[in-house]
Amino acid sequence: MTKRSERRLKWALSIGVLLAAFAVAYVLVITKAEPPRAEKPLEGTLVDVIQIEASRHEVDLHAKGTVVPAQEIVLQPELGGRVIWQSPELVAGGRFKAGQPIVRIDPRDYQLAAESFRSQVNRAKLELRLEKRRGEVAVREWNSFGEMDVSEEQRALAQRKPQLESTRLELKAAQSALKKAQLDLTRT
Repeated sequence: MTKRSERRLKWALSIGVLLAAFAVAYVLVITKAEPPRAEKPLEGTLVDVIQIEASRHEVDLHAKGTVVPAQEIVLQPELGGRVIWQSPELVAGGRFKAGQPIVRIDPRDYQLAAESFRSQVNRAKLELRLEKRRGEVAVREWNSFGEMDVSEEQRALAQRKPQLESTRLELKAAQSALKKAQLDLTRT
């Protein structure tokens, strides 16, 4: 046999096999039998009807998710320092009443600061008394010279009025600093 006739034979066999497969498939589709249909009888759902009654019982609920608090606050101290006492209620979920202390801070630094400002107030009071005396002396000296033709500003300078006002302001600043130190001390 020649190559050409071998090729023709392969093609003829391939086409023959395909036609035979289509013929078998066609016969199977045409001759298939319908499956028998079974009629289901209608059945109603069986239930029991009862009257409901209120009752209490525990329910185990298993869920996944993130728990988020209804309220969240941030505590920020008014003062810095070493904590020497902490309330036992200071835990996650703890509750406090208004005005209830949460922590106490070591008061020694604030006591020393208050004492320092107290001495500054005393020093400023002393300086004010001295400046008043210096002013009185300056006024007497000014009056001893008699009437002079000078401006009001020069007269005030000669009688030490600006220095007296400066000393009063220093006393006021020292008193304010003392009040602040005492307030800080009460917050410890």
